[in-house]
Order: sequence, then structure tokens, then C-alpha cells
Amino acid sequence: MPWILEDTAGVITFADFFPLTTSDLPHISAKLGWEASFDWNIYLQSNSIFTALKLVDSHGMIHGCLAYRKDQGNLFVELALVEKSPQHQRTVSYINIGKVLFACAYKISFDAGFDGFVVLTPKTNLIDYYERVYCAQFIGNIDHYPRYLLDPAIGKSLIMLYYRERM
Repeated sequence: MPWILEDTAGVITFADFFPLTTSDLPHISAKLGWEASFDWNIYLQSNSIFTALKLVDSHGMIHGCLAYRKDQGNLFVELALVEKSPQHQRTVSYINIGKVLFACAYKISFDAGFDGFVVLTPKTNLIDYYERVYCAQFIGNIDHYPRYLLDPAIGKSLIMLYYRERM
């Protein structure tokens, strides 16, 4: 498990990303506090252009999910959804779940030869956060939604901090 999760006491736990499956959906439902407006099922359809992943620790607990696609024409990874487990939204047990989710997207971009370029359409209330933490820059509206490009240098730093090669 190559991704490092750090709790508030500095204790390290390892986790990894796996494909999200339909059998995971009951574990990431609105009934359990996950975002009701996020429909993860659409990213699991056979005709979806997106890939959905879950961040899971060695105990099988899902700490977060992301849905992305590789845009071969524009050479970036587009994030459609990113969500921390509700346990990390209410209380802070692990301090870096969000950053690990984004580090994964950056790593996918670097591995695809896209030089770490990641694009997303953020919720309005998170724009300032993305600008501050990921140096996100507005790149224009696409389909009437604002798009932001995340800084690849931030991605390199996050990968160096939180990713370890498998031995």
C-alpha cells in the first residue's frame, strides 16, 4: 500500500487506490453522510468515459473516492468528483486525505505523460481553497462551468510527500 495517511498525532497508516465497484455504493451512500448530490453510479457504467477509484486502508475502510478521465486531446486529467469520507469531514482523524486524493490525480497525469496537468470544476465554496492550496488558476468556462487548472509543481510535492513505491 503505497499512499501515506497521517493522523493528527503523526501516526502513519498506509492505503491504496482500487477501482470503485457497484458493491461499494452502499458504503458511500448519502445515508452514511456522503454527499447526496454526487452520483458515483454514473461513473461505474460501462459507457462512462470516467474511471472511479476508492482510497482504502489495510482494514478495508474507504477514506475517499475520485472520478477522473484522461483527456488525450488536451493532455490533462479531468477530475469529475473528489470526496473525502464523511468521517473526515466531521472530525479530522487523518489530516491529509484530500491531499492524497489530489496527489493520486496528479500521479495519474504524470504517469500518462501529461506533465501533471489536472483540471476540475470546483464547487463554488471551494474555489478559494483550491486557489490557496493547489494554486488553481481559472482557465475559462466549459459547458457553462468554470474550469480550474491545478499547479503541477504542487502535485510533484504531494506525490513526494505521500507516495511510496511498492517494494
